[in-house]
Amino acid sequence: MVIWPRERAFAARAEAGSAGAMQALLERIDAGELEGARTDAASLEPFWTNRGPDLLRPSLQVAVGLADAAGTRVVAAPFRLEMLAAGHAPLLAALARAYGDPWVLELIGSWNSPNRSVAPDQLTCVSENLLPLCRTLRQHSADPIADGITGLVWESLWNRIERGMDQRHPTQRREYLGDLGEPLARELEAASDTLGAEIAESLQPLGEAAVELLVPVLRAFRLPPTQAKISIAHDCRARLAVIAGRPARAANDWSIPWTGCGCGRCERLAGFLASPSERTHEWPLAKLGRQHIHQQIDAAGLPLQHSTRRKGSPYTLVIKKTDELFRQEDLALRQAQSDLAWLIATFG
Repeated sequence: MVIWPRERAFAARAEAGSAGAMQALLERIDAGELEGARTDAASLEPFWTNRGPDLLRPSLQVAVGLADAAGTRVVAAPFRLEMLAAGHAPLLAALARAYGDPWVLELIGSWNSPNRSVAPDQLTCVSENLLPLCRTLRQHSADPIADGITGLVWESLWNRIERGMDQRHPTQRREYLGDLGEPLARELEAASDTLGAEIAESLQPLGEAAVELLVPVLRAFRLPPTQAKISIAHDCRARLAVIAGRPARAANDWSIPWTGCGCGRCERLAGFLASPSERTHEWPLAKLGRQHIHQQIDAAGLPLQHSTRRKGSPYTLVIKKTDELFRQEDLALRQAQSDLAWLIATFG
């Protein structure tokens, strides 16, 4: 036997079945029992957290019908930005009419707070829904809500772009930035002209590796060119022209530009790498020092072979430059030339 106070009957049933709780609230609203519905909605607060996407639509319907900011905040709070789709736009517009744009933007912003921001594996899904969602919002005269949502998505994207640019391993950086190309293209398609210009401007100061993001962005565009897209294309073309115009590495040039953590061991490694003629470096080094250098080489994806000769004390770290240095640079040069030819053919 389960017993609970009569005044907590709704909360007890709601904790056991979320969908049934929303249906019960909608029925009370339809019956005109607003005060009772508001009281019941407020009683959800202690446990109404982390709800699934299937509850977002009925929760927004309840939020619109309650006509009460406090109860609405409880009901509509436990969701995530990536759950939004075009079908939710009319309800968001209705909330904006009821409570004002700032209130709705604050609510949606809480869905994208630091501990609930868009998960990396959900970013593509968010981006795919973004354009139809924003189009529908604008059709319902909810432009500020559309602008606010695209702004939040841009914040998530920019955080990931910065993280990708900081990747030291060239292969990992290229893959990470390349995966952001399509989500950023969808963001630019949905963004207002003002936000698009801000995005294009934010990308300009990025380093040379930004082409690994810009080219996938331009290739992923589906809509006719916007001013932001044209600006990004010009920026990308200038970057590619620099890379594609570099002469091929001389056959006897084995220098590798690299900067480590700044410690003495990294400075010694950097000195060896900077030498155009030295190809092998034998370095008596204690275990912790060898581990540090191994980690630095692997983290940066340097074209080196590194092993330990286990003789003597301390053991000797043997580092050799490999032909991968030439292969990587030749591949990067040919890729830049190919991307530049495509860009010119596409954008003139």
